[in-house]
Amino acid sequence: MFSQSKADTNIIQGLSLAYASTSSSKERVQILSSVAPHLDNKTLKENFSHMKDGQEVSCSSHEITKARLHYNQHGAAATASEEKETATMRTSPEQLAFLVQFLHSPECTERSSYKTADCKGKKRSWLSDILGGGTQPVLYLKHNKEKLFSMYHKKCEETGEKPIGRTLFYNGLTAANFHQLTEMAGLCNICTESGAENFDCLNKLAEKLELHWLQNNKGQCPIFNIKERAKSLKGYLLGDFSNHLKNHDECASHCMEWCLSDKPQCGDDHINNCLNCNERWLIVEDLRNTVDQLNCLSEDKDTLKSEIGIIEDNLSKYISHLIRGKYQRDCYMKEVANLEPGHAIGVSDYMMKLMFRRLYEPQKDRFGKKRASVHGVMILYREEKGGPILTEYHDTFSENDDTQNWFFSASCLQESAKSLKSLHPQITSLTLWSDNGAHYKNSSLVIWLQQLEELTGIQLKRFSNFEAQKGKTKLDSHYATLKFALRQHMKEGNNVLCGEDIVEGTKGRLRGTHVYPIEINRGAEPSAAKTLTGISQYGDFEYTGNGIVMRENTALGEGKLYTKALLNTLAKKQLYNY
Repeated sequence: MFSQSKADTNIIQGLSLAYASTSSSKERVQILSSVAPHLDNKTLKENFSHMKDGQEVSCSSHEITKARLHYNQHGAAATASEEKETATMRTSPEQLAFLVQFLHSPECTERSSYKTADCKGKKRSWLSDILGGGTQPVLYLKHNKEKLFSMYHKKCEETGEKPIGRTLFYNGLTAANFHQLTEMAGLCNICTESGAENFDCLNKLAEKLELHWLQNNKGQCPIFNIKERAKSLKGYLLGDFSNHLKNHDECASHCMEWCLSDKPQCGDDHINNCLNCNERWLIVEDLRNTVDQLNCLSEDKDTLKSEIGIIEDNLSKYISHLIRGKYQRDCYMKEVANLEPGHAIGVSDYMMKLMFRRLYEPQKDRFGKKRASVHGVMILYREEKGGPILTEYHDTFSENDDTQNWFFSASCLQESAKSLKSLHPQITSLTLWSDNGAHYKNSSLVIWLQQLEELTGIQLKRFSNFEAQKGKTKLDSHYATLKFALRQHMKEGNNVLCGEDIVEGTKGRLRGTHVYPIEINRGAEPSAAKTLTGISQYGDFEYTGNGIVMRENTALGEGKLYTKALLNTLAKKQLYNY
């Protein structure tokens, strides 16, 4: 556009004078946007300067970049609209990645398995913006902001990371997707139905019994303080209970193996009691005793006792859910600590579908747009005995297929295992962990995984499912970092409209990460296997030469062997070697 003509020279000189006469950095960027897209950095720095602290200073590279972005967003020298202006953060990507990883750790937050929040307008924050903005999963904070910042600062000191400021930290947690963990509802269906809603039913039943007592009996109702006791029990289960759980403990209520196994090694010899845990039985017992003392028809008593039975069953389901989640998590951490060279641990999960979008576009244009299904596997391994545990991420995505069924999961796992083997030939075996969603926990995938060694050269030893909402690992924070990398790529003036843009946008930005597209050949998709009876109760699948040993919990109990002959009757022939 600009040449060496006298007219163009006069235009540049005029803009240069306007640039030098203003003290506003925003106005300088606006002026520069008239010529920045058409001239190189050297020419711009030679012609545009301003006074700073009594000295003449040329325009900076950062200012030139902002001017070019201003041109793409608003046009040459146009005034920026308020809604499109964004604050500039003096925070490095490394600091942000560390903060995101910290906030996604199980010690800090619980991520809802189904609840989302709209992080737009006044409900957004700088932290929700770098995580992708828009609709995001709800993160329940286990501590208040002051305690979280103290934990974050201590973690930074331990690892040598530079922390962000307290105010910036607090402001990041103001988005709508950050909730204080004061209720069980929202974490997962079990926590909502058997936890929060069940305690509501208990309180309503207590009110009903007190009313019955006042109308038909004399004296004070025996359960006058039952709601306060239930509130204390609820708070204990939500907080300290999980911290008291151990694989073996002298208190039966805290001994996970005794609670989960039909034949625990510790037997029935537990000499200690926990008053807080005993309250679950005492509350139910007091409710039943109160019903027995009511002056009412036997039919009414039977109805009330039936309600008490439902409350007791749901309470047991919720507590079992907490115990299983802690046990599975401990098994995973123990396996990581005992990791040997040649063996790897993989954690797989899906990212929320990634939307293709331009650098700047109205929100209304995003409806109905194509999205990419992204599947990731976090790999943990050691190169030598006693050496450091190394982490690697393999992210696969399909640009044209977003149906997340067993075949999609199998295709992604196969490609990730192939890539892992090509990069690390010394790895010969693998333990795989995932959530218990239907795209992983199904008969077809469990049976198909028997042939992983034949297809990739890596033998699968075990496939375990985390309990709902209890399997949060660094993979969750990795997805947030991946989104942040793509947003940084877009801020540099790029669009993300296809698979190549995803690969280019993450190249060199994510250490130890391999991102590559896959083609899902739906024409070759085999028929699904017949449903394996009782598969919903299993959470651990050990692959042996004779078949698959299935257990409810990882490596706990003898399990049940399903022979290859039996599994072959469930699977269609084309399920293998597709």
